[in-house]
Amino acid sequence: MGSNSKRQLPLSSSSSSSSRAASGQGNVPVRPNTPASRRSVTPNSRVHSNGDDSDNGRVRVAVRVRPRNAEDLLSDADFADCVELQPEMRRLKLRKHWNSESYRFDEVFTESASQRRVYEVVAKPVVESVLNGYNGIVMAYGQTGTGKIYMLGRLGNDDAPERGIMVRALEDIIANTSPTSDSVEISYLQLYMESIQDLLAPEKINIPITEDPRTGELSEGQLLEEAKFINLSLTSLGKCINALAENSPHIPIQDSKLTRLLRDSFGGSARTSLIVMIGPCARHHAETTSTIMFGQQAMKIVNMLKLKEEFDNESLCRKLEKQVDQLTEKIERQQKSRKNDKDEMEKRLRECQDSFAEAEKNLVTRSEFLEKENTRLELEMKDVLNGLNHQKDLNVLMHDEVASLEMSLKHKKEQYQLENSTYQQVLVDTTQMYEEKIAELIKQLGDVLALKLLKNSWMRSRYSQVIVNRKFSN
Repeated sequence: MGSNSKRQLPLSSSSSSSSRAASGQGNVPVRPNTPASRRSVTPNSRVHSNGDDSDNGRVRVAVRVRPRNAEDLLSDADFADCVELQPEMRRLKLRKHWNSESYRFDEVFTESASQRRVYEVVAKPVVESVLNGYNGIVMAYGQTGTGKIYMLGRLGNDDAPERGIMVRALEDIIANTSPTSDSVEISYLQLYMESIQDLLAPEKINIPITEDPRTGELSEGQLLEEAKFINLSLTSLGKCINALAENSPHIPIQDSKLTRLLRDSFGGSARTSLIVMIGPCARHHAETTSTIMFGQQAMKIVNMLKLKEEFDNESLCRKLEKQVDQLTEKIERQQKSRKNDKDEMEKRLRECQDSFAEAEKNLVTRSEFLEKENTRLELEMKDVLNGLNHQKDLNVLMHDEVASLEMSLKHKKEQYQLENSTYQQVLVDTTQMYEEKIAELIKQLGDVLALKLLKNSWMRSRYSQVIVNRKFSN
């Protein structure tokens, strides 16, 4: 994209019964400070085909239903039987008496849809394409009184959420462009009785449509956009839409100024979004049906999106010179940084080499120590193995001795048991013999004691007699 890129964003409203036409045109922000230095290079502009698939270039069509008003409520109590919305399925049913037809759109907005949602779904993708270098158009089509001006041109001075598509689109364009590299040019056109007037410059009346003979595009300074239409223009527009939808070899673009203004919007290279506006009232069933069929035909049109770029050579040269200076300064900084990095790397290399030498020396010393330690451990291991073998032999010998002692102990135990049995028998016999002798001695002792007692008794009796005799003698 060049330093001063021009991108078309037509915003228009169309009415099937109105003879006014108005549109706003933006070419993306702020004019250069030196307009004389800007050169038009439209004939040499680069044109790139968009790599997206055909569906991406298809005309996007949404339908929006105006809320009921007092007149609708008074004149058409059964309005609900005329239009049935199915927003989750993106479908609309149009009923008349007992018959109904279902139509599919890219988006279906109910009466409660906000201005912000309508803009983000329908218009914002077109604005983003314009900021990326493509032409774009957002168009409203419908019967008078269905809300086209409200949706497109509402300023929202007193109520910001009510801002229309044109205000929101300009806000996004200005917010995403730079005053030093982009410019915004705006026209607000009215088409009336095949006469075009710029409402922002009322002195410009009956503006001619001038096309470049080489490219077929509008020349700079006459970037015209869509507008409201008169019946002749609408008829020509309908013929063009039908011819494009049916892939007719002849498209009657030249039949009216409106179709010439919209030549890039339908079957051209612009990204196009169309909103068909309808009312809920059943008494307008014919106009509603015509509007819906117009949208259905428009959905069949596929545009070939192309990226267009224009260059301001002087600004581009200044920009390139500035980039060269920046790159030169960057290269010098990089070279200086590389030299510093080289010195730092050499310093680190020397430190690494010294560290490696020291580590190698320590490794050799450690290796020698480990070899000596290994030799010592091998000798100790041999001594331990010899000791273990000797201990093993001792264990075998002790095992034999233990077995011998166990056999000797068993033999002595048996001998002891035999001797003990003999001793017990002898003891029993001896005890019995002594018991018999003791019994005999006790018997003999009893006899002796009896004699002794008898003697003692006789002696006491004798002694008593002697004492008595002495008493008598005294």
